[in-house]
Amino acid sequence: MDEPAAPGLPRLGADSAPFGAFLEAAPDAVVIISGDGRIALVNAQTERLFGASRQDLLGQPVEILLPERFRAVHAGHRGAYGSDPRTRPMGAGLELYGRRLTGEEFPVDISLSPLPTQDGVLITAAIRDITERKRAEETRALLAAIVESSDDAITAQTLDGIIMSWNRGAERIYGWTAAEAIGRHVDLIVPGDRKDEAAELLAAVAAGQTVEQYETVRIRKDGNIRDISLTLSPTRDGSGVTGASTIARDVTEHKRLEAARDQFIANAAHELRTPLATLAGLGEILADHLHDMSEAQLAAALAALRRQGERASALVANLLDLSQLDGGRVRFAFETVGVAAAARRALDSAPPPPGTTADVDIPEGLRVRVDAVRFEQVLTNLLINAYRYGGPKVRIEGRIQCETACIAVADDGLGVPVDLLPRLFEVFARGSNAESHGGSGIGLALCHRLVEAFGGDLRYDPDGSGARFTILLPAK
Repeated sequence: MDEPAAPGLPRLGADSAPFGAFLEAAPDAVVIISGDGRIALVNAQTERLFGASRQDLLGQPVEILLPERFRAVHAGHRGAYGSDPRTRPMGAGLELYGRRLTGEEFPVDISLSPLPTQDGVLITAAIRDITERKRAEETRALLAAIVESSDDAITAQTLDGIIMSWNRGAERIYGWTAAEAIGRHVDLIVPGDRKDEAAELLAAVAAGQTVEQYETVRIRKDGNIRDISLTLSPTRDGSGVTGASTIARDVTEHKRLEAARDQFIANAAHELRTPLATLAGLGEILADHLHDMSEAQLAAALAALRRQGERASALVANLLDLSQLDGGRVRFAFETVGVAAAARRALDSAPPPPGTTADVDIPEGLRVRVDAVRFEQVLTNLLINAYRYGGPKVRIEGRIQCETACIAVADDGLGVPVDLLPRLFEVFARGSNAESHGGSGIGLALCHRLVEAFGGDLRYDPDGSGARFTILLPAK
C-alpha cells in the first residue's frame, strides 16, 4: 500500500511499501521534501525528534523544522540543491540546527539525497541529533584547553616510555618543544642515575596503579636539574592499560623556600636563645641573691636585663617586619620627605652613645618620595649599625647626583670583613665580631628590602677610614 500523502503532494509508487518499512527502521529522522519545499513524508524518528505528529508536519514548508533565523535563506539553498541533486552532506563546514515545534533548538547533521519518483525528483534529508556529540566535543576541547594552558607539565607516554603528547607547561618546565619531545623516549628528561626509577614508575602504572605526588628530579634541555612532583595515572582502552598520563609540577622554588624557611627559623631561634637565656639567668641571680647585692651590682644587673630585653624586642620586631615584607602585607604611605629633617629625627631616636659623635651634612632642599616612618627606620638602623661597629665618628651625608639622591651613613671603624661582603644583605649574615657587639644580622637585610620597596637601592661602599652605606633614591 502506498504511503499516504497530504493533498497536492506527490505519492510514492506501488512498490514503496518496502521503502516505507525501511524508512521506519532508519535510526535517523528522515524527511522527504517535494520540489516546492513542502514535507511529503516523515518517519517515526522525525516525530520523536521534532516533537510533532505526521499530521502536524505533512504539507508544511520544510522550513518549519529550522530556527527562524535560518528560514529566509534556506529556500535559496534548497533551490540550488534542486538544480544539482546528488548525495552529499548539507552545509558542510557549518553548524546546523533543527527546531522542535516547542521552539527548542538542537544541533544536527543532515545528509541530502535525491529520490526519483513518478512525479519528479524529491529530496530526502536524513537528520541526526548530535547534541551529545557536540557536548562531548566541547568537553574534549575544554579539557584540551585546560591541559594546554596548565602551568604543570601534562604529558602522555606509552608503556614503553615513548612520549605521545606534550603541553606548553612541559615545554616551559623541561625546555623541549612538543615537536622535539613527541616520539622520543621519556628518558629524554630523566637524569642518568634515575633511569631505573622511571622504568619502575611505568611498570607500576602498567599494573594499574596510580602514583601520586612522587618527588624526584628531572633534567631540562639546558642541563639544569629541577625538583619535580609527579602524579602518574594509567590510560586505558577496551584491552586494558595502554599508557600513562603524567602531571609534573616544578617544586624547585618551593623546596628552596622550604629550606630557607627552615634555616630562617633555626637562625631566629638561635638569635633569640642568647638574650632569653641571659634574661633567665639574670632573673635567677636576682631571685637568689637580691638581698646580698650591692647597689652597683643591682644597677649593673638591671642594666643588663634592660639591654637583653631591648635586644630580644628589637629582634622580634625586625623578624615581624621581614615577614610582612616577604608576605606583601606592608602598606606604605608614600609622601615627599625632606631628607635632612628625617636624618635629624633618626638621630633623636638613636642618639650617639658616650664617646661617639654623629653629624648631619645634608642640603635642606634634598627630598625623596618614601614612606616617612619606614625611611626613618632605615636611617635609624644604619645609625645603630654604625655606632655598634664603627669608630667614634659617624656621619649622615646627602647629595644629588644625576637626579639621584645619594644618602650615606658612614663611620670611621674597621669596615665590613671581606668574607661577609657577598652575603652582606642576607638575613642573619654577620661578621665574626657581631656577637660581641650584639648584632643579630637582621637590620641590614631589613634596610635593604625597605629601600628596594621605595624603588631604590642600598649599597655598601668600603671607605678607606671605615664603612659607608649609601641609599640611592630618585630625587624629588
